[in-house]
Amino acid sequence: MHQQIMFTPADLIEVMKSVCYLITLIAAVVGIIAATVTKVKAPDRSRDKELEEHEKRINELEKTREEFKTFFRSDSDRFVRLESDTRIYQRGLLALINHSIDGNNISELEKCRDELTEVIYKVKEN
Repeated sequence: MHQQIMFTPADLIEVMKSVCYLITLIAAVVGIIAATVTKVKAPDRSRDKELEEHEKRINELEKTREEFKTFFRSDSDRFVRLESDTRIYQRGLLALINHSIDGNNISELEKCRDELTEVIYKVKEN
C-alpha cells in the first residue's frame, strides 16, 4: 500500500505544458469576453456622445432663442411707442388742417402742442 509516486522529467514538463496551456486558454477566453463586452458597449458610447452633442446644440439654441425673445419684446415695445407717437402726430396735423381751414380750434392746437412736446422730451430722455 505504500506505493511511491515517481515523476520523471518528461512528466514534469508535460504538467508544466498543461498548466501553460490552461493559462493561455483562460487568457484567450478573457480576451474574447472583453472584446465582446467592448463591442456591446460601443453603441452606448456613440449614442452617449451624440446625446451630449445634441444637448450642447439644444442649450445653444435655447440661449439664442432667449436672445431673440428679448429682441422681439423690445421691438414690440418700440412699435407700440411708434404707433402712439404716430397717432399724436396725425392728431396734430389734423388740428393744423382744421385751423387752416376755419381759423378755429386754438385749444385743440395747444393740446396737440403739449402732447408733441411730451413725446419729443420722452424721445430725448430715452
